[in-house]
Amino acid sequence: MLELGASDVINYVSTPDWGRQMRELTDDRGADVVVEVGGAGTIAQSVAAVAYRGVISLVGHVAYDTTGMNLLDFTYSGATLRAIGGGSRSDLEDMNRVITAHKLRPVIDRVFPFEEALDAASYLAGGAHFGKVVISH
Repeated sequence: MLELGASDVINYVSTPDWGRQMRELTDDRGADVVVEVGGAGTIAQSVAAVAYRGVISLVGHVAYDTTGMNLLDFTYSGATLRAIGGGSRSDLEDMNRVITAHKLRPVIDRVFPFEEALDAASYLAGGAHFGKVVISH
């Protein structure tokens, strides 16, 4: 991530209390925007990491822990939790125009041929990837 321009990186595996680490990196201010991909398994850390009146954008549910979160902590954060869905076809077309105009390039970990789609799913489930796992056709 540092190679991609990030000023700081927190590895959630080696730093399970990454919300506190975010607070330390920001002099206890927190992050204005947290993109939450874990769901129930990591939402409590996102609440700990978000700045007062920040936004947590809930994109995924990849952490299957269902212990939930402390709603009082969330209430005190003053944050907004916004769920982000897949969007419409026109949203996808708009996104593709922005990607093309700004010459954005996704980080692709590995490409699997369609015939190996089950292997791709197993690889993704293993969690060792960094970036997108692609199935080509």
